[in-house]
Amino acid sequence: MAAFTAWRIFKAYIEIEELMKRTILFFFFLILGLGSIAQSISVKSFRALPNDMDARQNYPEKDLNGDICAIIKIATLEKGFSFDIGSLGITKTEQKDGEIWIWIPRGAKRITITHKAFLPLRDYFFTESIQEGVCYELILVSGKVVTTVVEDEIKTIWFIVNSNPSGADVYINDKQKGVTPCTIKFPVGSYSYRLEKPFYNSDAGKFEITGEETNGRKEINLTLSPAFGYLNLVTEPENGASVFIDDIEQSVKTPFTSDKLKSGKHKVTVKKDMFQPKSIDVNILDGQTSAETITLSPNFANVSVNIQPIDADILVDGLKVSSGPFKGRILAGVHSFEGVNNKYYPDKKNMNILEGEDVIINLSLQPRLGNLDVMSSPIDADVSLNGQPKGKTPISLTKLTIGTYEVKIEKSGFESIIRNIEVKEGATAE
Repeated sequence: MAAFTAWRIFKAYIEIEELMKRTILFFFFLILGLGSIAQSISVKSFRALPNDMDARQNYPEKDLNGDICAIIKIATLEKGFSFDIGSLGITKTEQKDGEIWIWIPRGAKRITITHKAFLPLRDYFFTESIQEGVCYELILVSGKVVTTVVEDEIKTIWFIVNSNPSGADVYINDKQKGVTPCTIKFPVGSYSYRLEKPFYNSDAGKFEITGEETNGRKEINLTLSPAFGYLNLVTEPENGASVFIDDIEQSVKTPFTSDKLKSGKHKVTVKKDMFQPKSIDVNILDGQTSAETITLSPNFANVSVNIQPIDADILVDGLKVSSGPFKGRILAGVHSFEGVNNKYYPDKKNMNILEGEDVIINLSLQPRLGNLDVMSSPIDADVSLNGQPKGKTPISLTKLTIGTYEVKIEKSGFESIIRNIEVKEGATAE
């Protein structure tokens, strides 16, 4: 019995030892297997997406400095990634269908990516500088899992949109994707597009990506029809009027040709001195030039002012308008017309001027008078005044207009005398 018991104890010991060996081998191969599964992450490619407007227009986010973030789009079917860009900090991370988006400040230099299934990728330095409001694509790969959509799995085609004129906004499925000429990559499917450009009619339609397109690209070329026209404008009875379109003054007077005007109705106003302002509605048609003539109503009269003496000044409402006769336009209303000369009494008339009239006004100034007595010894000398003979001395010259006169006295056999004599109002000079 004792021998049997000892045998059983020995056999149990052997079994335990064998079990321990198997356990050790199991953990050894488990650790070895885990070491072979753990793979590192690496970057397959990194590039900017210049036609992608998500960062600037569709999904903008601002960093702590108030600047628009860039977006790095990491196309992946995996979840559970963590990202770190250092002290600048990631503004936002969002899981999208088939990719992860991270919003980062401009000027970021590197990124660290970790995942529980892989060894971390530390301090990957971006191969392009990170700019404000720009989208970038980052493709990650590992020895175990490809973390982006592989071309063999999803077929993508380049879609190219050209327009005449270029510079039109491109909307795909109602989301802005860039401006023409625009190149975007799309997977197989049906899409709608819309092109918009100021002063042109929108163009919209649908397109299909089948994956069988020649050279892996599909291209459409569109000509946008104008949603604008032009205006030619003249004014009668004369040009030179200021032009206002929708209450905005234009830089050119009539005759006037506009720049592009949006199709539709516009308010056009013309203004010119001495005429009543006038407004009309003008309908601008697509691609056409509208010609309009606006007749202005005068707000003035044509006034002619005759004056005696001929060299007197003419004042209208106290302001000098001419020396001698005047012809010009005077606004309708009550005005004063006055002739002045320092040797004459002024003549003034108040007139009610009506627009469209031709008015003639006569002004006659009465002279300020004085007298001159001329005597000589011996007498009977010839007297001339300003070169005009007046008689023989002694002589009284009366009703002379005030002022300075040249008096000459001549007699045969005697030396002539010339003097400048001032004649004053109401007095007699000798």
